[in-house]
Amino acid sequence: MIRTVSLAFFFLCSGCSLVHKELPNEPPVVELARFVCITTDSQRDTVSVGETCQVSRGGEVELNTFASDEDDDPLFYKWSSLGAGSFRDPLAAQTSWFAPSTIKSNSETFFIQASISDRDCESVLLEEDRQRCLSDASIQRVSFSVTVVQSAPVLRVVQDTTVLFEEQHTVIEAFAADPDNDALTYDWQQLDQQPALSIISEPILDGQTNTPIGSRSYFIPTIPASYRLQVTVSDGEAVIEEKISIKVATAAPLPSGGMVALDLTTSDGGTHNFEIDTYEYPNRLGEKPLLATWFDAAMLCAAEGKRLCESAEWKRACAGKEAFQYSSTDAITNLEHLEDFGLRFCNTTRSYHSTLEDGIAESGSYPNCQAGNGIYDLTGNLREWTGEVDAFGDWTASSSRSSVTSDEPSSGATCSSVERFEFTPLQGAQFDFSDSDSIRQFLSELSTDEQQQLEQSLTGFRCCR
Repeated sequence: MIRTVSLAFFFLCSGCSLVHKELPNEPPVVELARFVCITTDSQRDTVSVGETCQVSRGGEVELNTFASDEDDDPLFYKWSSLGAGSFRDPLAAQTSWFAPSTIKSNSETFFIQASISDRDCESVLLEEDRQRCLSDASIQRVSFSVTVVQSAPVLRVVQDTTVLFEEQHTVIEAFAADPDNDALTYDWQQLDQQPALSIISEPILDGQTNTPIGSRSYFIPTIPASYRLQVTVSDGEAVIEEKISIKVATAAPLPSGGMVALDLTTSDGGTHNFEIDTYEYPNRLGEKPLLATWFDAAMLCAAEGKRLCESAEWKRACAGKEAFQYSSTDAITNLEHLEDFGLRFCNTTRSYHSTLEDGIAESGSYPNCQAGNGIYDLTGNLREWTGEVDAFGDWTASSSRSSVTSDEPSSGATCSSVERFEFTPLQGAQFDFSDSDSIRQFLSELSTDEQQQLEQSLTGFRCCR
């Protein structure tokens, strides 16, 4: 009897030990895991685990997970991204991750991980206890992949354009926007070797916010030609470039030569009608003007049935009806920087041709170098011989010039600048400019200084009749 009871108790106790044996801790089950990448234009891209989405630098990724636990243990969440970016709440089931503001290259991929645990080991203070908690915990992990991109600016600019050389300058505008809202810098440069003034640029501002939205370039070509510009926009990392082709043309073909008829009001109120060469002698488009002595100039004009222009005629042609200070369609008052006056309108100091060996431009190289009357190069290029005829028909040699200086244009010679040479008058009515003996006899009667003035050959001329 005693043995039966003992055996029964043994089996009963064995049953008790099975009932109270510790059951295994089941891990959490992830029922939902998704993330939403938000682009700069507020577009929402929902992506599942295993896929990758893209955001811009500093962009937002909404993270959403949901898990359940078979043991009905409370669940705890922890987000990590290897220290890159930041979380709105790293311990919430639903949170947001903000991409870094800088990346190593044009794009960089980051891995975001959610750890879901049935133990709150983060709140355990002692390290020994925390490690024991982690060993007892069941942890489920979910990973997300996000690519952060460096978005390049978007640039809008005219690609090809044709402008008139007669315009004081050419305006090219470039507009750019950055998907990352980065501040943009603009750079303009000329790609070809055509002569041109330096490019001046200024920001284009929004009329309401006064913030930069583009860049405006003032391009000033020196001669009619085809030019190539490049505008570069940078957000500090990405760079985008656009090239612009600019054809600079004249409004109409230039005359090949010929003469222009003008009139001049005389001191007595009358009208003096005359004709003057379009270009400096030999008065042919595309040819360099001739340097000559005063007598050579007079002889060459006479050979064509013409004569040297009188200074009053020359000044009338130079100033035009508008009484320009310089023979140019450009008004000096229209320029912010006076030192740039004339550099593309006439062959003056600092102009393209002035840098060449002889400094002389072919006739017609500067289509704007005229006072609206079709007579070219009266400003710049060459000083020109003129001759005065008095009431008795006597000749007096003179030279005229209109030469804008680069440093102070107002101090340069203007259309009213005439230099006379005082010497024994020539009897114009009887003097034959083709008679070398008469010329030789006349020169012998002049002083050395007078001879040098008349014999200097660094002066050009044009003819009148």
